[in-house]
Amino acid sequence: ESDCYTELVKHATDETFQITKNDLQLNFLNIVADEIEKKNINLPLSELATLIRDENFSAKQDFVDIIVQKFTANITAQIENAHKQRTANKAGADVTGSKLYRQTKNDLEQIKSLLGAESLKYSNIADKLAHEILQCSIDYFNHYKDSAIDPGDIVRILAKKAQSLAVGDIAKQRCKENIEAIQEWIDDAPEREKQKKIKSPLDGLLATLQLFDSKIETIANAKALINQAKPDLNRIRLILGSSDGLYLKLSTSVAVQAQQYIIKEVNSAQEDIEIKVIISRYQTIDNLKTVFKNAWEATLLVGTLDMDMDFKNNSYYPNKKTLQELCGQLGISTIESSPLILPTMPRVEQPPISSTKPRVEQSNSVNKSPTSSTKPHVEQSNSVNKSPTSSTKPRVEQSNSVNKSPTPSTKHHVKRNNSEFNNELRWGCLIFIIIMILLAITIPQIRPVSILIIIIAIANSRYI
Repeated sequence: ESDCYTELVKHATDETFQITKNDLQLNFLNIVADEIEKKNINLPLSELATLIRDENFSAKQDFVDIIVQKFTANITAQIENAHKQRTANKAGADVTGSKLYRQTKNDLEQIKSLLGAESLKYSNIADKLAHEILQCSIDYFNHYKDSAIDPGDIVRILAKKAQSLAVGDIAKQRCKENIEAIQEWIDDAPEREKQKKIKSPLDGLLATLQLFDSKIETIANAKALINQAKPDLNRIRLILGSSDGLYLKLSTSVAVQAQQYIIKEVNSAQEDIEIKVIISRYQTIDNLKTVFKNAWEATLLVGTLDMDMDFKNNSYYPNKKTLQELCGQLGISTIESSPLILPTMPRVEQPPISSTKPRVEQSNSVNKSPTSSTKPHVEQSNSVNKSPTSSTKPRVEQSNSVNKSPTPSTKHHVKRNNSEFNNELRWGCLIFIIIMILLAITIPQIRPVSILIIIIAIANSRYI
């Protein structure tokens, strides 16, 4: 102990007073700190901490603990005050967070300089401060995100301030995730502008999708969904364009939901198919035909929607092909309608058959009646075209039906009708024979009679 210390004790007390040098230093520094807090000494507490940080004396660690506690208490009080302000006024949470950062940053740096960055006391108070500032940014964002005010940049700056203070892994990760989410929201600003333009049809479309979410997954509901969603989709396409990413995403979502409904009913119809066929073969096949036919119609309806290429190539087309194969197994037509392109017929030259030049009129049947000596004129109807019989070179016009070769007389037309009748009779006989074969297989009791009838039918068909 120094001579100054001995003399001080001797003059300030009597010889019976006992005090250590450590206690004397600590008492002195505590008095200085109290005077600073009372504003009696024009010296910030942070500067006092800076002054003693590089000095060595016996009471240093005890005084550091005391001064750190003062800094920590001040930061804690500021956090609690900010929490109350943020809760009461979320619209001003950005100001609250920025103010909290300014008022506590210096105290937190003093704690770090006195205790070190690895200190548990420092990391605890730093993470609490970062959490409150980050929460201010989150509350401000949630308050304004659906309004005309864009909170993006303010929120991002405040969140980065919180990130700069965080020490622990949990606090750092939380700050990182929120900054990424805010940045994504900022980047999506053009998309939000589009949504504002299409707000009315978009709300209608989302309501339709939500409505059908609660409905049974059937082909009928798939068709109803598409028909109900199409008007809103058409309005959105008109505003954004058919190649716009947001429009394609919305249209594809309708296609996805409708296709799920179709697949659900098709798969349900094929469950326990072997047992159903044994119980009622014809009824089961008829039911499958009905389901597959409706599914094919609904699938073509889905195809009228605009879809992104990934879904179209990897989901829609493969499912469409599978359904087409199922339909083919049951003889269901899957021909998609397309414009009919007829070949161009050549001009027909016909030698004159008399001195008169008849006028040929075309009707639903083939009738020929000379009318006058005028030049021939061909009128076209839905019946088979007939070539004129005159010396001129008229052009044969095409109709929506299949064109046939011209016939010279009514007699030939009658023969053609007889031939058609014979063909129909042959087909009827063939169907009858197939039915009798099936009956002979399935019902043993009538098998002899069925075989006899089949033989007679085959014999008679030779004369048709």
